Amino acid sequence: MDLVFRNYCAMKVDSDVKSITTIQNSVALSKVVGANSLKRLVKVKLLKYQQQNMIYLSFILHASITGGLFTRLPEVQLALDISEGIYGLVLLSIPLGVFAGSLIVPALFQKLHPQFLICIGLVTITVLQIFISVCNETITLASILFSFGFGFSLVNVSINVVATEYQSVRKEAIMSKCHGWWALSFLATSLASAIMVNLGFTPLAQFGSHAIPIVIGAYLIFRTVPENYTPPKPAGVKKITLPNKEVLFIGLWGFSGILMEATTRGWIVIYARDLLLAPEHIAVLALPTIVLTQTLGRFTADRLIVRFGILNVAKTTSFFLLLGVIFIAITNNLILAFIGFLLIGIGISISMPEAFAAASRIKSRSPSENVAAFSTLSTLLGFIGPPLFGLMAETIGLRVAFLLVIPLVILSFIKAKHLK
Repeated sequence: MDLVFRNYCAMKVDSDVKSITTIQNSVALSKVVGANSLKRLVKVKLLKYQQQNMIYLSFILHASITGGLFTRLPEVQLALDISEGIYGLVLLSIPLGVFAGSLIVPALFQKLHPQFLICIGLVTITVLQIFISVCNETITLASILFSFGFGFSLVNVSINVVATEYQSVRKEAIMSKCHGWWALSFLATSLASAIMVNLGFTPLAQFGSHAIPIVIGAYLIFRTVPENYTPPKPAGVKKITLPNKEVLFIGLWGFSGILMEATTRGWIVIYARDLLLAPEHIAVLALPTIVLTQTLGRFTADRLIVRFGILNVAKTTSFFLLLGVIFIAITNNLILAFIGFLLIGIGISISMPEAFAAASRIKSRSPSENVAAFSTLSTLLGFIGPPLFGLMAETIGLRVAFLLVIPLVILSFIKAKHLK
């Protein structure tokens, strides 16, 4: 009996030792698995932030080139000694180049990754800036500006395609923030360029020094280009892409915001100075006031869209735009007018980014085709709208011209359903 009891105890101890060993091995294995899972999670997070940051960097660099060039072009006009009428015709080369580029960019996506096209486009338009600064013939300037517009479109379509694809795959809204970085970079570069003008830097010196961060940024973006690129629709993309019915409906929603964004850049300071009789140092603050709330709106819009939905946010921003236009059109009070400028900034903040995002969600064609088609449409609205607005201002007055934007804002309410 005693022997049986001792054997039982020995077996029990042996079983407990095995159980403890099994538990220890399980714990060790779980630690290894946990560590590997943690490493994979950290790697995924780092990759995600790297992709996001490269997308933001693309928008920042694109805007910095645009802001720097448009600040210095009047000096090129003076150097060539051309009239304002001829200069206006020369500037039309840019939208013509943008239009041409937008038509054929989707076909390029069938061979090259959009991020690679971003790198090519950024370097190309940077070099073209330098050529513009030393140009000594009007015809040559028009040709270079056309090429610049083409390269601008190459980058513009590509960065929006990359951003919308990231948003679709990651299920994370970033479009408004991307355009927020664009607006912030455009404003910062415009201010920096103005400072360089006052310090006596020539356009060549500015554009030459600007090439350094552009090349470095393009290299960083190039490092993230996938080695193997498979086009989403290899056989389905046409050589020339035009806006279809769905894109046109989205354009009708964004028309008021896109028009006001382009128009305020050229006319809002004049409006504050000539109609509101603001002193020059106060009038020049009108545009930065709009850009301020526009940028803030873009940085916060993505979170608001996730929480409240695109339709509610779109209608709310349209309401702010409506209030802003009414404020500036009916008042002669500077304080009320500047409140109106703040409201307009909020009202136009999501027009461009969410229109691009909505275009990418259209199922009838590939995202690249629809984004390119909307880029073509927005280019026409952005470049042709302000001259038409100026013509109305000459015939019926600036105040009435702004009031005529109200029906377009109402149209935005009606067409907001096409953003889904």
